[in-house]
Amino acid sequence: MEMREFVAGCRECDPRAEPERAAELLKKASELGEAILKQREKSAAVPYQQIVDAYNQNCGSLPKATKLTDKRKRAIRTCMMQGYTPTEIYEAFQKAASTPFLTGQNERGWRANFDFIIKPDNMQKILEEAYGSAAPQEEHSYNVDLIVQHAMYNTPKIRGKE
Repeated sequence: MEMREFVAGCRECDPRAEPERAAELLKKASELGEAILKQREKSAAVPYQQIVDAYNQNCGSLPKATKLTDKRKRAIRTCMMQGYTPTEIYEAFQKAASTPFLTGQNERGWRANFDFIIKPDNMQKILEEAYGSAAPQEEHSYNVDLIVQHAMYNTPKIRGKE
């Protein structure tokens, strides 16, 4: 039952003449109240600022998102309500930042921005690499793990002094 139906039912119902109908409406009121509280909890749990910060940290080559507007909050909430997790949103940011087409390597020099990426349809395309695949990560000719391990477990030697 939707809120409008509930309100109309309350206006039409005489609790003394229709006790069963009144009890049904009270039960529906309780269900609607619980649904509203759950929705509020979901809204409160949305990490809006963390998502904007993650965009700014991961998408340095794209325009910065300087303000967390109500429009952006609605877009983030829409993504979350459509089933995207913060992890998937962060993954979309990383893919967008490393996809040549989205970073301006196209015929118009156009670059994606926060508002473009956070739209659910665009996010899905980015995650599926519909705008092209992410640029391959540059491989190094050295093993970073071995360098770190060597630095942690070996005493440095000063040249000329042994």
